[in-house]
Amino acid sequence: MTLPEFSLPGYGRLLASLQGHGYELLPVEDMPHRAGDGSRAVFLRHDIDAHLTGITRLAEVEEGLGARSTWMVAMGLHYNPGHGPNIDIIRRLRASGHRIGVHYLNGELVQTDSALLHLTGIEATSCAAHEPASIPPPPADFAQPILVHPHDPRFASIPYISDSRREWRDDAIAKLAAGDGPQQAHLNLHPEHWLGPPGETRHQAIARITAAMLADTAAAAREIRDGWNLP
Repeated sequence: MTLPEFSLPGYGRLLASLQGHGYELLPVEDMPHRAGDGSRAVFLRHDIDAHLTGITRLAEVEEGLGARSTWMVAMGLHYNPGHGPNIDIIRRLRASGHRIGVHYLNGELVQTDSALLHLTGIEATSCAAHEPASIPPPPADFAQPILVHPHDPRFASIPYISDSRREWRDDAIAKLAAGDGPQQAHLNLHPEHWLGPPGETRHQAIARITAAMLADTAAAAREIRDGWNLP
């Protein structure tokens, strides 16, 4: 079985293959009422770890196929969701029918969903930890139960597949794309991995992602400097 290619065309082929084998592509917010209902579904999520710039190109691929997904925005990682262009990207995703979640670090969840609302005007509808294997989901009596947590024990029977560090742990994604996977799956794809050209190596991807992160930092710094109205 062939693993998906990390590129925009490769992303389109992956999604089209999933749909061709009868999988619906749904945001993780659909998990509470669709998990285990007998349907073929892939609950699609994107953890935004590096930068927001350019990620709407993945959203456009999904929209062209009639799919929608969940985009997990971090409040404690490298980029600033409150930077003007980043706010526009988050709002554009939500306006196109995608869902917005909070990508949280240990101990910060209670504050971050309200901070995201304050910065962008967009209310989070889900949440996921930056290191899901090391940070447990919120307890059942969590103060904000309105947020769907895709790693909630209720969904433990749904296999989790991720492209963390731009690699696959096994051939689960290839089997899923070939129609030989489970009835339902929870698929976490990091958008920065898919924005390079076909044939891009991991080393080239690191250089590209680093350059985008530095450009985002420089733009946010200029925004702060201009706000001080210095001569």
